[in-house]
Amino acid sequence: MKRTLDELLNAVNAIVGEDNTSDAVISLIEDLTDTLTEETPEDPGEDLAAEVERLKGELEAEKKRYKDRFFGKVDDETEDEIETEDEKPDGLTITTKDIFKDKED
Repeated sequence: MKRTLDELLNAVNAIVGEDNTSDAVISLIEDLTDTLTEETPEDPGEDLAAEVERLKGELEAEKKRYKDRFFGKVDDETEDEIETEDEKPDGLTITTKDIFKDKED
């Protein structure tokens, strides 16, 4: 069972006694406090859930864009984003507009 820092400190006090102020007990309490409070998020589940939902939204948008591309639903703005990595001999980037333009000539 996971316990909070306060529950653990109370358990230590119950075992060693509240009047025990030896160096070993104080060191143990310091170690527990440092270990359990050092950069530990309160509820990482909320951040993780939000991140998962954000990524799911991005994935759905990409899947829709990908599917629309093959069914001819690509607008000019999206088409400009879809460029090949190939370069023309003069160093210019070849886009899909360039390919279709060359075939029409």
